[in-house]
Amino acid sequence: MAAGGNGQPADARRQCGAKWPETVRRPEPARHHLAMALVDVRRLAAIDLHGTAGSRLRRRLILAEFIVGGAGGLGLGLWIAVSGSGAGRLLGAWMAGIGINYSALALQAASLIRPGALDAELAGPEVGSEFWRYSYSAAWRAMLCPW
Repeated sequence: MAAGGNGQPADARRQCGAKWPETVRRPEPARHHLAMALVDVRRLAAIDLHGTAGSRLRRRLILAEFIVGGAGGLGLGLWIAVSGSGAGRLLGAWMAGIGINYSALALQAASLIRPGALDAELAGPEVGSEFWRYSYSAAWRAMLCPW
């Protein structure tokens, strides 16, 4: 008689009417926690460029925002970090980090401005619900950012 997974013979489990398999499968790891922590920057830029209506003016304004935010945040942050001391250096490093994040968004947005690229990126799930999800999480990050 072969031993089962819990130390009992396999025949004993069958005799008592147990309906579990011989090998117990491990549950799959929860991926939704990691997916919430990691943001797809290209998808975020595409959703931000499109917004709710997808106008051409919005695309240009958002691209300009990303470029100015990236260059301005990085430049101003580095200047404050180099010329400041103590808390000023910390503030400068924080601003430079924001500038780096905006630079990544600017690079992705610039690649999505080409004709057809934005539509190809947005093909699939409904954009409206994703737009509001990103907006909601961005609002929370903005409120918690200074602390």
